[in-house]
Amino acid sequence: MVSGCDQKRYPYLCSNKENKMDFEQKLIVVTSRHDCYDNRIYEKQIKSFLKAGYVITYVFPICSGPIPTLFNLTPKKLKSGSIIKKHIEIFNIIRRERIDKLLIHDPDLLIIGLLAKWFLNLRVFFDSHEDVALDIKVNKNYNVVRAQIVSRLMNLFLAFTLKRLTGVITVTDEIGYKFAEMGANIKVVKNYPVIIRKESNKSLRLIVYSGTISKTRGFDRMIDLMQLLPDFNLILAGWISPCISKDELRKLPSNVRYVGQHSARTINQIYSKASFGLCLLDPLPTFKESLPMKILEYTGNGVIPVVSDFKYWREFYPDALGLIYNADLQTTAKKIRDINHEGIDLPIIVSETIRCYSWSKEEEKLLKFLS
Repeated sequence: MVSGCDQKRYPYLCSNKENKMDFEQKLIVVTSRHDCYDNRIYEKQIKSFLKAGYVITYVFPICSGPIPTLFNLTPKKLKSGSIIKKHIEIFNIIRRERIDKLLIHDPDLLIIGLLAKWFLNLRVFFDSHEDVALDIKVNKNYNVVRAQIVSRLMNLFLAFTLKRLTGVITVTDEIGYKFAEMGANIKVVKNYPVIIRKESNKSLRLIVYSGTISKTRGFDRMIDLMQLLPDFNLILAGWISPCISKDELRKLPSNVRYVGQHSARTINQIYSKASFGLCLLDPLPTFKESLPMKILEYTGNGVIPVVSDFKYWREFYPDALGLIYNADLQTTAKKIRDINHEGIDLPIIVSETIRCYSWSKEEEKLLKFLS
């Protein structure tokens, strides 16, 4: 214990009971599918754990940039190979590490989670980013009958495994209710944004989209919209889905620029310069009932959201002055021009977003659940 401990500088090393944390608590965080810089896993959860004094082993399959190097973080990139080889490698890493807790992030890791709990006596937590059974059911690559069968099998698998884990983290209340009915120990940790306020230097004709870039997340609509706004510029940032061909990227309009994947801090620097932010999703059930994360992320950074017209999102943000709900691209382009001409201030929305919907509140719930 630190003698004469400075609570402001060393809150997690001091003896205050509210802040006390065993500095040597060890955690292994595993993903079999996500990039090492995944926003929820790395920018939010891992950085929150490190701040709270955890020693972390971080296992991931791919990394879009330099391997992350943070104090008390040991990164382990998986070797390429079949999913079975990767699972064997993951289990061997878990077995060799002297850890207290395991946090897994993908449904295919649930079997490994059960084995770690039964045979290694670990406390095992699963972070469910989405309702995977519902995703399968609405997957356009399956025919209807096959999708329903696979979705039901997945629900049976989840019902068997989730209640046997130490805990399950979900991103929405709806998924939490479903898994709670299966007998799981649930904690809803919503994917609210990390808001890093920057001094604003807005370009009135700069539009931004940050996130997974795919067809279902509105890639074609964004390009079509920018063709209606030739005197505006769009910055695309994030991971590109394989459904987007290299040829499509080469043929981007001159007013659209792809800048790759970046950290939350860099993305917030881009937000500080942009006036509008896009989120033009397909009307899939998984999207229509999701938290309007982009609205929160954009408004928290003073960016005017241009988003899909989903009933749930309107209920969530009923009085959000300045939001543009996309009905058709011609109308949306006109609204962007009108707002750009007239100007708009979002101080009330910004302050309300920071007060109610920032990651800091969810961080507290996450740390308490795993303690």
